[in-house]
Amino acid sequence: MTREDYEDSAREQYSDVIGALVQRVTINTDISHTGGGCLAIRVELGDDWYALITADEDVLPSDRPHGWSVGLYSCGEGYDYHRLGCEGFTLYHSTNPDPVKMVDEVAPILERIAGGEPCREGRTLREMSVEEARVVDVVLAGLRGKPNDWQQG
Repeated sequence: MTREDYEDSAREQYSDVIGALVQRVTINTDISHTGGGCLAIRVELGDDWYALITADEDVLPSDRPHGWSVGLYSCGEGYDYHRLGCEGFTLYHSTNPDPVKMVDEVAPILERIAGGEPCREGRTLREMSVEEARVVDVVLAGLRGKPNDWQQG
């Protein structure tokens, strides 16, 4: 099976989820190869952000049902505004296999981000200055036990 066949098969299997996201969030939603033969549903959210939707514990499997995980990622590394680089963060995680519930819960957040509203861990940054956003980064990294670039230098 070629990579294109593999992607087409996943596109067909997850057509309900892709269709719901296209209808609710953006037409720029499709299966994406993330490397190593792994696939995810990629939702483009404008120039700054994209979301990857996978199974709750892994990449998209060839069998359903499974839970869901939605990760939010920055498209570039040079943003002082959100400074997520390629790490990103988990926006949604559930063991519930219902794709309708997942889309209903994440679509409003993804719509706001696609509309240009800055967001981190479900919190808006609209009212935050760059320095306040940096403080949030330090606190969130500390809660996760991970150093970030401001703590390292």
